[in-house]
Amino acid sequence: MSRRNRWFLHFAILALLLLAAWMFVDFAALGTALRRAPLPTVAVLVVAYCLDRLAMALKWQPLLRAVGIHIPLREVVLIYFEASFVGRALPTALGGDALRIYRVSKISGQTAAVVSAAAVEKIAGIIAAALIASFGAIWLARDLAEAELHPLLIAVPGCAALTVVLFGVSLSTKIGATLVGWLPGAAVRRAATKFLEAYQAYRKKRGVIVSGIVYSLLEQALQVAILFFAARAVGITAPTGVLVAVLAVSEFLRKIAIVLEGWGLATIVTVGVLALAGIDENEAFALAILATLIAWLAVLPGGLLLLRARRSENED
Repeated sequence: MSRRNRWFLHFAILALLLLAAWMFVDFAALGTALRRAPLPTVAVLVVAYCLDRLAMALKWQPLLRAVGIHIPLREVVLIYFEASFVGRALPTALGGDALRIYRVSKISGQTAAVVSAAAVEKIAGIIAAALIASFGAIWLARDLAEAELHPLLIAVPGCAALTVVLFGVSLSTKIGATLVGWLPGAAVRRAATKFLEAYQAYRKKRGVIVSGIVYSLLEQALQVAILFFAARAVGITAPTGVLVAVLAVSEFLRKIAIVLEGWGLATIVTVGVLALAGIDENEAFALAILATLIAWLAVLPGGLLLLRARRSENED
C-alpha cells in the first residue's frame, strides 16, 4: 500500500471512530463519566505508565546484550520514552519502533542485530499478551453468555499457540535460508542474511528469551492493571474478574490493531470488545479517552528529550 493510500486509510478509520461516537455515545454521559475520575488517581496511573516504560527497557536491554550490544539501562529508558512519544504522535506505533532501532543502531553501528533484538522483543510481547488474554478468554467464556464473544474467545488461545509455534519455526536456520533464497536481488538477500544470523543466534539464548517473556508478562499485567483502575475511575462497575478478563482480551487485540492500522483502529477494537462484554458504550469511550490521556501525559518527557536531541544535533 502506498504512503498516500495508508494515510487515507488512517483518516478513514478516524472518521469511522468519530461517526461511531456521534451515533452511539451520549456526550453528556461521556462527560459525566470522565469527570468521575479523581485527579490523584490519574496522577498515580501516569506514574504507573512511566514504570511500564522502565519494564520495557528492562526487557529489551538483555535482548540487546545477547547480540553483543551493550547500552546503559538509563540510555535504553530514555530511548523508550522518545519512541513512546513518537509512537503516540504518529498514526501507527511502528514509528516508535523505527526510532528505537535508529537510535540504538546509531550508537552501536549494528543495525541487523538491533532489528533482530526489536523483533524478538515484539514477539515476546505478543506471546505474553496472548497468554494473559487466553486466561481472560477462558474466564469470559465461563462467566458471560454473549454469543457474539464466543468465536473471539476461541480464537485468542489459538493465536497464543500459533504465535509460539511460528516463533519456534522462525528460529530454524534451514527455513530461514530457504526464505532468503526466495528474495529478489543480491543486496536484499545480503541484508536479510545479516538479520537472520543475528535473529537466529537467539536459538542458543533461551534464558534471555524466557526473561523477555517474563518481563513482557509483568509489563502486560501492569497495563491491564492501569486500565482496570482507570475503568473504575470512570464508573465501570462490572465484576472484577469479568472486567480484568475483558481488558486482557481487548489489550491483546489492541496491540494487533495498532500494528495493522494505528491508534484509531485500536480504539474501535477496545470499545467494541468492552461493549460486546456488556459494558456501557459511554463508559467504554470514557475509558478509551482517559487511557489515551494517561499515556500522553506519561510520554510527554519523550517529546522534550527529542527536542533536546534535535537542538544538540543542530549545535553540532
